[in-house]
Amino acid sequence: MLVQAAYPPRVAEARVLDRFGPAEVEAVRLLADALESASGVPPFGEVTWDGLAGRGLLGDRGVLLDAPDGRALAYAHLAHHQPTEWSLEVAALPEADGAPAGLVAVALEVVAAAGGGHVTLWVHGADGRPDVETVARAEGFALERELLELRVPLPLPEPTRWPDGVRVRTFAVGEDEEAWLLVNNRAFAGHPEQGGWTLDTIRQREQAEWFDPAGFVLAFDDAGLAGFCWTKVH
Repeated sequence: MLVQAAYPPRVAEARVLDRFGPAEVEAVRLLADALESASGVPPFGEVTWDGLAGRGLLGDRGVLLDAPDGRALAYAHLAHHQPTEWSLEVAALPEADGAPAGLVAVALEVVAAAGGGHVTLWVHGADGRPDVETVARAEGFALERELLELRVPLPLPEPTRWPDGVRVRTFAVGEDEEAWLLVNNRAFAGHPEQGGWTLDTIRQREQAEWFDPAGFVLAFDDAGLAGFCWTKVH
């Protein structure tokens, strides 16, 4: 569908998507590749690609701004994690002047039309995009969290040492979901993305290309599942 609104003329022609066909997915991928090549920073995270692949849990939405030649000039993705929780990621080519602000505004209208909720706007490489804070604050966003990347060279110089009485094994698909959900949802109570998971959520992750139970480590004590470490190889 077309959104007609008081934005710059090209942004007013943005398409709101509730399904993602091969042409739209390819256009967004080419946009992401071009921006990452120029900046070194991927503009979209895992939730956007899951949604574009049809693995969104509650009906993801997209706002796509096309160029006359069929390229994507800009794209905003709304991932719907829980009934009142949304994540938003936005990216635009430099030539799409005014598009980020316009697409953010359109995306918020889409959320409002779907019943509203809490929206988290994720900004990748914010230090290199001084305009983002202005756009976000103009739409009512406030700084809530900062995501840090912590790195370590592998292998570690010292062997792993477990506390006495702790047993460790890898995740067993079809067996460990219920116990893991209890621990995860207690550990991340109130977290917009990581808390409040359901069986559908974890089963969706198990279908992702990157999922490997060998990197999903569970630690048990006498009371049951005590903790976990879930890694992903990019």
